[in-house]
Amino acid sequence: SQLADNINRLFYVAKKDNKPTFQPEERKYLLDKLIKKFECYLNQLDATDFSRLAWLYLHVGNDRRALELAHEGLSVDQNNTYCMKIKERIEPV
Repeated sequence: SQLADNINRLFYVAKKDNKPTFQPEERKYLLDKLIKKFECYLNQLDATDFSRLAWLYLHVGNDRRALELAHEGLSVDQNNTYCMKIKERIEPV
């Protein structure tokens, strides 16, 4: 979870600073193993962990899975702001 948080932070800072990031294919290749490993532990995740995994899916262009994970996180903690932000990003009101 901490590794995912660090990676998500790197992508956030790069985007904010208008710095180039990896191409989509490179991003998917780099994040795929972490995503698969994270998926093995779904039954142990808290809401914030779900949001971190959801952001990894957003980085590889899988909005559908990211939204599913945000909903899972909200089922664990309905007030989790990280999951709410993902949900609002994908399903604007």
